[in-house]
Amino acid sequence: MESILVLTHVDDSGASLAKSSLEAVTAGMNLAARLSAPLSIGVVGEDAAAAAGVLAQTSARILAVSGKAFAQPRYASDAAACEALCRAVQATIVIAAGSSRFARVAAGVAYRLGGFIDTHITAIGGTESVEASRWFYRQRLEAVISRDTRLWFLLLDPGTHPAFEARRERSLLNRSP
Repeated sequence: MESILVLTHVDDSGASLAKSSLEAVTAGMNLAARLSAPLSIGVVGEDAAAAAGVLAQTSARILAVSGKAFAQPRYASDAAACEALCRAVQATIVIAAGSSRFARVAAGVAYRLGGFIDTHITAIGGTESVEASRWFYRQRLEAVISRDTRLWFLLLDPGTHPAFEARRERSLLNRSP
């Protein structure tokens, strides 16, 4: 059975999640629903717990790595955080935003954990197995990749999925007639 982890990080303000991270959440939710697999979301940042509040409606297991060392993107601290999250969840598929913060560390983390990585992913699909799509040669050739071996890291290109948005509950006092 697959176990899916979505790696996210806070934006430059440190108060909310980056848009590319919210796109990865959407991709992870869709894949988890299709595979009937458990979904976990890992958040990295100085005050990751506060930034993760928007993810409460996902009904996913949410883990956070926070502290002063994670305020700025640095290879050593980010790689250690991602590795710890992957080990805690025992993920078989890791989806992360192809942001500069994660693009810098994902290959190293995949190597540390004995996994494989594919970058510049534009779509995740497949009916019987997980298939990732990406473009080559100036978007003239599309490849569809499938791997039987696990741990598999997928770095999503920004703008390829809609960003996750928490539904706002309407107050009973503010309802219009």
